[in-house]
Amino acid sequence: MLKLCRAVAIAATAAVLAAGPALAQVKIMVPTVRVAPTVKVAPVPTVRVAPPTVRIIPPSMALRNIKQIMPQVQILNVAPRGAGYVVKVKDGATVRQIRVDGATGAVSP
Repeated sequence: MLKLCRAVAIAATAAVLAAGPALAQVKIMVPTVRVAPTVKVAPVPTVRVAPPTVRIIPPSMALRNIKQIMPQVQILNVAPRGAGYVVKVKDGATVRQIRVDGATGAVSP
């Protein structure tokens, strides 16, 4: 009986030792992380809106308003700027730019 028990123990030990390296070769499953594909979104086009130009009075009205305030000046040039006009005037030897509001016609030196 002792010999049979010893034989079973040796067989069991041999089986475990033989199976040990085989168990070590089992692949361990590591979960993989899947990254979602990047989606390229087309940029939204920006719309540039020009500021409204509110010019109610004509350039001749701007010149008349300047002549009423400063009758001694000589008008050199009238140029539209923003919502009004910039008028170059010559007063003696001095050249100045005077702004005229396009909506009201107000003159500001």
